[in-house]
Amino acid sequence: MRKIVLLLFACFFSLLFYKQSLGINTCLFLPIIIYTIQKGKLSITSYLIALVIAGIAVFINPSISSIFMLVLTLMVFIGKTHAPDVSIYLAAFGGVVDSICGGFETLTKQETKNKKNTTQAKFWLLSAVIIIPVVFIFIVLYKNSNPIFNDAVNKIDLSFIDVGFVFTIFVAFLFLYNITKPLLIKELVTIEDNTPTSLLSPSEEFSVTLLKKLKDEHLQASILIATLNVLLICFLLTDILLFQNNEAMQAFKDNVHNSVYTLIISIVFAITIISIYFRGNINFYKQNNLLKKITYGWLFLNTLLVLSTLYKNYYYVAHHGLTYKRIGVFVYLTLVLVGLFFTFQKIRLQKSFWFILKKSTVIGFYLFAILSLVPYGKLVTYYNLTHNVVLDVEYLLSLPKDNAIILWEHKQTIKDKTGNDYYPVLLERTQHYKTKLTKQNWQSTSLDNIIYKP
Repeated sequence: MRKIVLLLFACFFSLLFYKQSLGINTCLFLPIIIYTIQKGKLSITSYLIALVIAGIAVFINPSISSIFMLVLTLMVFIGKTHAPDVSIYLAAFGGVVDSICGGFETLTKQETKNKKNTTQAKFWLLSAVIIIPVVFIFIVLYKNSNPIFNDAVNKIDLSFIDVGFVFTIFVAFLFLYNITKPLLIKELVTIEDNTPTSLLSPSEEFSVTLLKKLKDEHLQASILIATLNVLLICFLLTDILLFQNNEAMQAFKDNVHNSVYTLIISIVFAITIISIYFRGNINFYKQNNLLKKITYGWLFLNTLLVLSTLYKNYYYVAHHGLTYKRIGVFVYLTLVLVGLFFTFQKIRLQKSFWFILKKSTVIGFYLFAILSLVPYGKLVTYYNLTHNVVLDVEYLLSLPKDNAIILWEHKQTIKDKTGNDYYPVLLERTQHYKTKLTKQNWQSTSLDNIIYKP
């Protein structure tokens, strides 16, 4: 009975998605996927909410980024449903494996249990191999023997059978069947159990040799991080001078992306150094208070560095407008702040590096799920056209064509700011986009179809 239900769901999937782009069809099919994975028992979780948000994001803005986030949240949701306690990255991996070959889990069962079903399957397969060719041969023979029978057979029209549509049903059924048969639950749980987030306190007192080693390591780490503290203080002071020097600020603007990325890399490098030194017994070394204080200071200074870099990026956006890269910088720096916070927690709570990775991944996952709701092309276009920034029309024209109507509505602003008349280009772009909207079937309806009503 369950397989019949899955087959009906697969037919509905093919109806929604075959030869269609993504839009409202995503939102319509998500409840079926959720029902199938949870086997009819709705359990509201934060991962289900993230999946729904990603589905809505595709309806609002069917871009590559929102579609990618939908697939990612779906894989995580599948993995988390089957193994709730595993990390997000393991859940995503498990979701991918289950969606592709979860059904093979049935092959691990005892053959005796399904011996009867296997025998029947072999019988029907053998029967099909024998019967179908024989029937086909006799049809050909009868056609050659009787012109009336020949005409009747030729009038049979099977063109209504769309091979692609049927194949889509098959793929959808296979996917739905696979996600109900988790393949790697035990393996994922074992991996998670073998990567604890808390460091284990030594059961015995440190030996003299080990204490000597820890003392040397503590001294080395203290000197290194203290030196980096001084260096970072000097850098932050030069940042203050940079904001007050127009010529230096102009030089920074000419190389803003490289400068920002370099700072992000330096902070990631800082987190790595701290994780290396606080990876084991140094956490339980009784004389490590000095190192902890110096490290907390370095984390604080790195936080100031992030805030300074955020301001630099904001300053640049205020003068030169938004771009995908500049939005990306804001997102990256936000994630860096998250990493710094969990690095502080790692030291304070004596956690392992996996603690940073696990917690940061969770925050990053939800952050990207929420950000997938944002139509970035439209946001960049609207911001640059409505703020007093250097207008790069060619860049706006290189963005996805869903910004066409915004560009058309601000055609006079573009002419006033650039002195060039982009009217023919904007008109063609707008007409092309509206035509695309009118050609979409109801399955592919997105928010733009509703807003612009082509």
